[in-house]
Amino acid sequence: MTVMNKVFIGLFLLLLISLSISIFLLEWEYSFVTMEGRMYQVTEESLEENALGDLIGQVTAIANTPPDQYHENISNHYPIGTPYYKIIRVPVEDAIAIKENGNYYKAIYQKNVIFYWEKLYPYVIPIIFLGVLVLLYRFRINIKKVYSNSLS
Repeated sequence: MTVMNKVFIGLFLLLLISLSISIFLLEWEYSFVTMEGRMYQVTEESLEENALGDLIGQVTAIANTPPDQYHENISNHYPIGTPYYKIIRVPVEDAIAIKENGNYYKAIYQKNVIFYWEKLYPYVIPIIFLGVLVLLYRFRINIKKVYSNSLS
């Protein structure tokens, strides 16, 4: 195996390990929900129904499921189906509202969730494609060398 192949394999393994470790870095110090790759801390601040906008999502998975089952909208506290609402005059990037037992609570943006496949696709696929092209090019050069050496 050439040095280049070892480097590619090493980088690929490092990427896989770092992504799998990042799943476990979710903070459990507070109740949270995630939506579109953003993590929100749910506060005790109540909101009136007239301060809410449209329904923008809901919890689709519990955060204690196996790592390969993480979905876009997870929570460590709220059951599947818990709705998310937009707060009027507040960007979704800053805060959302969570409905629990007929009450609405403000959830404040904390950070981006590192493990969010939909945001990685535009970067991972071109890198894999370029890696395959480089390997094919190197393979082609090696075949030419072998062929030219066999003729001489």
